[in-house]
Amino acid sequence: MLQGNDPPESGSGAADPEDRDSQRRDGCARCAADVRLDFEIAMAFQAIVDVRSGEAIAHEALVRGPDGQGAGWVFDRIGPDTLYRFD
Repeated sequence: MLQGNDPPESGSGAADPEDRDSQRRDGCARCAADVRLDFEIAMAFQAIVDVRSGEAIAHEALVRGPDGQGAGWVFDRIGPDTLYRFD
Protein backbone atom coordinates (compact mmCIF):
# COMPACT_ATOMS: atom_id res chain seq x y z
CA MET A 1 0.00 0.00 0.00
CA LEU A 2 1.31 3.44 -0.86
CA GLN A 3 1.97 5.62 2.14
CA GLY A 4 2.56 9.37 2.00
CA ASN A 5 5.94 9.02 3.71
CA ASP A 6 7.25 6.10 1.66
CA PRO A 7 10.63 6.83 0.07
CA PRO A 8 10.70 7.19 -3.69
CA GLU A 9 11.57 4.12 -5.76
CA SER A 10 14.51 5.80 -7.47
CA GLY A 11 17.76 6.55 -5.70
CA SER A 12 17.46 10.28 -6.38
CA GLY A 13 16.08 11.06 -2.94
CA ALA A 14 13.14 13.02 -4.39
CA ALA A 15 9.84 11.74 -5.72
CA ASP A 16 9.22 12.36 -9.40
CA PRO A 17 6.52 15.08 -9.70
CA GLU A 18 4.90 13.21 -12.64
CA ASP A 19 4.63 10.06 -10.47
CA ARG A 20 3.00 12.06 -7.68
CA ASP A 21 0.53 13.61 -10.12
CA SER A 22 -0.31 10.16 -11.48
CA GLN A 23 -0.85 8.84 -7.95
CA ARG A 24 -3.14 11.78 -7.14
CA ARG A 25 -5.20 11.21 -10.29
CA ASP A 26 -5.49 7.49 -9.47
CA GLY A 27 -6.62 8.31 -5.94
CA CYS A 28 -9.15 10.89 -7.10
CA ALA A 29 -10.51 8.42 -9.67
CA ARG A 30 -11.01 5.86 -6.90
CA CYS A 31 -12.93 8.38 -4.81
CA ALA A 32 -15.03 9.37 -7.81
CA ALA A 33 -15.81 5.69 -8.45
CA ASP A 34 -17.59 5.73 -5.09
CA VAL A 35 -15.81 2.65 -3.73
CA ARG A 36 -17.37 1.94 -0.32
CA LEU A 37 -15.85 0.39 2.75
CA ASP A 38 -17.43 -2.96 3.52
CA PHE A 39 -17.64 -2.12 7.22
CA GLU A 40 -18.70 0.82 9.36
CA ILE A 41 -16.27 3.04 11.24
CA ALA A 42 -16.76 5.53 14.04
CA MET A 43 -14.62 8.54 14.85
CA ALA A 44 -13.98 10.05 18.25
CA PHE A 45 -12.03 13.17 19.13
CA GLN A 46 -9.97 13.03 22.30
CA ALA A 47 -8.85 16.24 23.97
CA ILE A 48 -5.17 16.61 24.79
CA VAL A 49 -5.05 18.55 28.04
CA ASP A 50 -2.26 20.61 29.58
CA VAL A 51 -2.11 19.08 33.07
CA ARG A 52 -0.90 22.32 34.62
CA SER A 53 -3.65 24.55 33.31
CA GLY A 54 -6.37 21.96 32.72
CA GLU A 55 -6.89 23.55 29.30
CA ALA A 56 -7.46 21.50 26.15
CA ILE A 57 -4.53 22.40 23.91
CA ALA A 58 -5.23 20.03 20.99
CA HIS A 59 -7.38 17.10 19.90
CA GLU A 60 -6.53 13.75 18.39
CA ALA A 61 -8.81 11.78 16.08
CA LEU A 62 -9.46 8.15 16.98
CA VAL A 63 -11.01 5.61 14.61
CA ARG A 64 -12.97 2.57 15.81
CA GLY A 65 -14.53 -0.45 14.15
CA PRO A 66 -18.24 -1.30 14.27
CA ASP A 67 -17.96 -3.09 17.62
CA GLY A 68 -15.43 -0.74 19.19
CA GLN A 69 -12.37 -2.40 17.67
CA GLY A 70 -9.21 -0.32 17.73
CA ALA A 71 -7.45 1.45 14.90
CA GLY A 72 -5.30 -1.61 14.07
CA TRP A 73 -8.42 -3.62 13.26
CA VAL A 74 -9.64 -0.85 10.95
CA PHE A 75 -6.27 -0.29 9.24
CA ASP A 76 -5.88 -4.04 8.60
CA ARG A 77 -9.01 -3.85 6.44
CA ILE A 78 -7.97 -0.87 4.34
CA GLY A 79 -6.49 -1.87 0.99
CA PRO A 80 -5.39 -0.09 -2.18
CA ASP A 81 -8.97 0.01 -3.48
CA THR A 82 -10.37 1.64 -0.33
CA LEU A 83 -7.44 3.76 0.85
CA TYR A 84 -8.74 7.00 -0.60
CA ARG A 85 -12.34 6.36 0.44
CA PHE A 86 -11.16 5.76 4.00
CA ASP A 87 -9.10 8.94 3.93
